Order: sequence, then C-alpha cells, then structure tokens
Amino acid sequence: MDGGQLDGGRPEDHVGPDGYLTGEPLTLPPIPYSRVLMDMAFRPDGRLLAVATGDGRVPLWDPATGENLRTMSGAAGSANALAFRPDGRLLATGTGDGVVKIWPLAGPAS
Repeated sequence: MDGGQLDGGRPEDHVGPDGYLTGEPLTLPPIPYSRVLMDMAFRPDGRLLAVATGDGRVPLWDPATGENLRTMSGAAGSANALAFRPDGRLLATGTGDGVVKIWPLAGPAS
C-alpha cells in the first residue's frame, strides 16, 4: 500500500480489461475503511480481485475498471487469507484464530 492506494508489486500479475496479463501496474482506489491489507487473490479467470482487510471486510474489485463490486462483511475476526475455488463460484476466507468462512459468489467465472 502506497499513499492509500492498492498497488500489487509485480506488474506481470496484473490483468487488463480483456482478462489477460498486461505487464502494467494495477492501481485501485483507496480502501476507505481499512489501512491494513492482509492478503489479495485474483479469481482464476482474472476478472475479480478479493482483498482481505484488517477489519474483517473483504471487498471484491473489478481489476479492469477499479470498481468495488461488493464488500463482504461478517467474517469472524480479521480475514488474513483468501482462496478462490477453481471455478470461481466460491471464495474462502481464513482468520488467525482458525475460522474459515465460505462465501458464495454470483455466477460462474466466465
């Protein structure tokens, strides 16, 4: 995090509007409710980015537009690990105290 913006370090990990890697940095708008980012994960198709924050919220971003599509909350504790199911329909969050929550996501990863 630099200057309140989410900026993943490796350009080769960034996804363009067509869902393919671009080699260009991806900078999303500031996350207003948390300054602590615990983990980030792209959905397998690259069209959704989940961010584990230090306050228990998990915003889902469109990496092509930088739009916050949805913010999931209600995780028990602070989410510090994320993983998508290979088909992109589920997101698992894990906390430091061992709680795992499975979040259903609308539609297939397509």
